[in-house]
Amino acid sequence: MRYQEAHAAKSGSVPFTLRGKKLSRTVLATAVAGAIGLVPAVMVPSPAFAVVAGDLTITPNTPSEGSPLTFSVTSSTVAAPTGVTWSTSDGTAKAGSDYNAVTGQTITWGGATTAWTATLSVTTLNDNLYEGPETVNLNIYDTATSTTTAVKTSVGTITDLQTAPTVNITPAAAPEGNSGWHAQTYSVNLSPGMQAATSLRWTAAVGAGTATDGTDFKGATGTLDFASGETSKTFTVDVNGDTSYEGDETFEIALDHFYLAGTTNASAVVAPGGPFTETITDDDAKPTYTISDIKMDEGDGPMAALVEVKLSNPTKSTATFTVSSTDITADSGQFVVTNAPSGVGTNDYGLALTTATVAAGKDTGYGFILINGDSIFEPDETATLSVVPNAGTIAASILGSQAAVNSKLTLVNDDKAPQLEVDNATVDQGGSVALTGTTTGISQSDTPFNLSFMGGGDHPASTSDFMPPANMSPIVPAGTASGSKVQLGTLTASKPSHPQSDKTVIVSGTGFGGATVKEGWVTIKGNAPAVELTLKAPTWSTGGVDVPLSGTAEAGATVDLWAAPISASEPDLMKVASTKADKDGEFWFKRTIMQGYRFKVASGGDTSDEKWVRVTQMPVFSAVSSAKGMVTFTVQGTPKGVGQVVIVQKWVGGKWVNTWKGVTASNGQFKWSGKNASGALTVRAFVQGYTPNGIAGGYSAQKKITVK
Repeated sequence: MRYQEAHAAKSGSVPFTLRGKKLSRTVLATAVAGAIGLVPAVMVPSPAFAVVAGDLTITPNTPSEGSPLTFSVTSSTVAAPTGVTWSTSDGTAKAGSDYNAVTGQTITWGGATTAWTATLSVTTLNDNLYEGPETVNLNIYDTATSTTTAVKTSVGTITDLQTAPTVNITPAAAPEGNSGWHAQTYSVNLSPGMQAATSLRWTAAVGAGTATDGTDFKGATGTLDFASGETSKTFTVDVNGDTSYEGDETFEIALDHFYLAGTTNASAVVAPGGPFTETITDDDAKPTYTISDIKMDEGDGPMAALVEVKLSNPTKSTATFTVSSTDITADSGQFVVTNAPSGVGTNDYGLALTTATVAAGKDTGYGFILINGDSIFEPDETATLSVVPNAGTIAASILGSQAAVNSKLTLVNDDKAPQLEVDNATVDQGGSVALTGTTTGISQSDTPFNLSFMGGGDHPASTSDFMPPANMSPIVPAGTASGSKVQLGTLTASKPSHPQSDKTVIVSGTGFGGATVKEGWVTIKGNAPAVELTLKAPTWSTGGVDVPLSGTAEAGATVDLWAAPISASEPDLMKVASTKADKDGEFWFKRTIMQGYRFKVASGGDTSDEKWVRVTQMPVFSAVSSAKGMVTFTVQGTPKGVGQVVIVQKWVGGKWVNTWKGVTASNGQFKWSGKNASGALTVRAFVQGYTPNGIAGGYSAQKKITVK
């Protein structure tokens, strides 16, 4: 409005000009005219007062999520704007999850002319997810002109209460197990979760770890996709479980940057950190080791014996042990095949391999010793074998706390104790003889014997017939070679006052420590004439009867009867009886035989000629007539047998005629019954023999009967 003074002076009126929007000018002009009395004052409705962008100033605060986001709005218009609304729209924040949206809300103004104010408040939401600062757009509309195109906009920022998420992997350690390859699950955990969907790449590799790729685990890589708000994802790595002790082992899992979902662009939100060390926990017990006792025959020559080192369970690495020995009664002189031992029965064994190796993944290793077998009689011998882990090796680090392990080596003597065989000797009456013995076997130590001298044999000497050696306890020195002659002392024979036959002294005895004595004979030669050993026996014997046998031998001598049946197989004769000759040198035997037999006698080392005694059948014959015109014959051979041929003859016209024939049954008898003419009947029976068994056929006595 411009005031024009000239016009006012002439007309008494106050001219003015109103500028602005037509509606505003009209309202203002009416108000002014009423005020100065030009027209009556009339009350009219207030019209809407529009705004333009330049009229408004907007200042947002920067709240934390969960606190109100406010916009302070100031209008520089003369009158408070009307018909002005405000709405929100998403910047980087999302309505419904980060804030509550506002749509078409009217602004209520306060203040005064040219300083109208309003505070617009937006409710923000705390989602407990990391998202960083986020923005909300404020849009102010003049509804008189447009409800879709904002007159003025502003951007408010919501500060995130959550810090950037931390990342970890669980579990940090997992047992390896015992059943081979298996999938071990690992979790990648975010705290807090992220609002944005993201991807994360992982890689399992040895890195700075101690595990072996392909043996303890399998290196791998993969991608994990986290949805909005998701805090945990899992993946698997193959781990190899075994029963070998190896200690805990490690590998690394590296995480690459977070990536925006569906892209390969690294997110600037957060780096995951790492790499993360993962431990494969060894769930196998720390092994212990043992060695077994060795007990074996020493043998007669060089041979090897294994020293077995046994682990309770395998280790991942090769383990080596030192094997040593301590003599108890065995001797561990250096074993040299081409050299004789320095002492009798020494140099029993030697350590040939003093290191026992147990390969990785195995539970058994071996050292070995050489056993020097011999033919020397000696006690069982022993030594202590010891095993300790080699210093500075994996075996020492794993097993070093275990005390040394011992076992017992026992070499069992398999050689016979020496035998002393007394050599036979002969001495004249009144003379003396140096007795000797022959050894069999070798002993590591001296072997004492006790000898005894006494009469024996067919013509035993009495104690008055000889004087034994003064020392009857000879000793065979250690190491005496087998087959050596040993002096046993001198035996002296007495001179009798009258002629005597040869007499015998038996030299026997016992040895110590299992040694034995094989007896020998000393013959004191007599001066009496020799007596011939004879046997008398009949050539034939009838039936199964006692056969008398007799003969001559040295007076008082023992006579053995030897016999065997006559047979095509010619069996060896066996001793069947013994007797002594009387003072006149005569002897007798009786033997019942059922077939032909061969006989001979033996005495004092002499043997008689063999005599054969054959048997002639002597049948038992019965002939009876128990009914008219009937006759019954029963025949049994002597010797009795099954299947023997039987013939019954009758006397006819001055001669014997074969009339009835058969064989003996299982009871050894032949029986016949049948018709025969009444009257006198003379019969006899014949039983056939068997020549290979020295049996000849024979006739019974004749029988005279009257047939009814």
